[in-house]
Amino acid sequence: MRTKEEFNLYFQTGLAEVTKNLDKARKKVARRLYLTHLLNLFLILLFIIFFAAWMDGVDKTGEDSPVAIIIIGVILAALAGLFIWLYYKKRKKYVTEFKVNLINPMIKFIDQGLNYYPEASISQGAFVSSKIFNQPFNRYSGDDLIDGIVDKTKISFSELHVANIVQRDKRTERHPVFDGMFFIADFNKNFKGQTFVLPDKAEKLFKGLGKFFQSMNWSYGKLVEMENVEFEKAFVVYSSDQIEARYILSLSMMERMLTLKKRFNRPIYFSFIHSNVNFAVSLRGKQLEPTVLRSLDNRKIIDSYFGLLNDMIDIVDELNLNT
Repeated sequence: MRTKEEFNLYFQTGLAEVTKNLDKARKKVARRLYLTHLLNLFLILLFIIFFAAWMDGVDKTGEDSPVAIIIIGVILAALAGLFIWLYYKKRKKYVTEFKVNLINPMIKFIDQGLNYYPEASISQGAFVSSKIFNQPFNRYSGDDLIDGIVDKTKISFSELHVANIVQRDKRTERHPVFDGMFFIADFNKNFKGQTFVLPDKAEKLFKGLGKFFQSMNWSYGKLVEMENVEFEKAFVVYSSDQIEARYILSLSMMERMLTLKKRFNRPIYFSFIHSNVNFAVSLRGKQLEPTVLRSLDNRKIIDSYFGLLNDMIDIVDELNLNT
């Protein structure tokens, strides 16, 4: 794991100038955004004027042929679409430059053995194989795939957005399944069974009845009761092999998982299947994508990108996967 002090030195010698140049590019995109809004507002006002003039003509002549106003509407809508397309084209170029010139060097600084693919993600098959989220879904997307070898451990992780879109009458409902970072690492052992460590929601909601409701969740296997009281309050464990689950979740492993929970301060999930440990942390929004309305001339923003990447890559050491 890289320290903040090491990153500060690296930033001053390698990224400070890059960040300044990126912020200049960001300001140009922000100006294009404001211009696009103004132009489209002007087009709306122009259409209102034409429409009012057409209605006035209808009142005076009694002719209500809508052909002219439809043509004007189509032309103005096409212009609005063109302005929006030009903005998103410029924004996409800026996002690409941001990821290539800022995010990629950060990753290489943390560990040279990692590769970065901004437009790729953990595959849908790998997500399903983890069996952490067993709800139905019909929308799957992601980006910012990072993979490679940290010391001796093969890892990959990316941002994912998974949801089930349902049509009800005339409205569309989005039911989130998972939004956040999804991490896969080789555990260097082939598991006989399947073990899941999930946030203990039932205990928080139902207090004393929590164990009863937990034991009814057969989709993950049988409930495994652990000896660590703090761990039991934070997580619920299911497994198809009770002995193997206790072998995996040693006292030191449980302490490491609790440390990860405190570090991310968000719901986290684990599964141990085949020879992989799968880890998911729920996060809101696009984690490694810049917003054009927020200046990059702010170390807190830069540090937040570095912090997330450093924390994700440090999972290998935090879970002691190399040994």
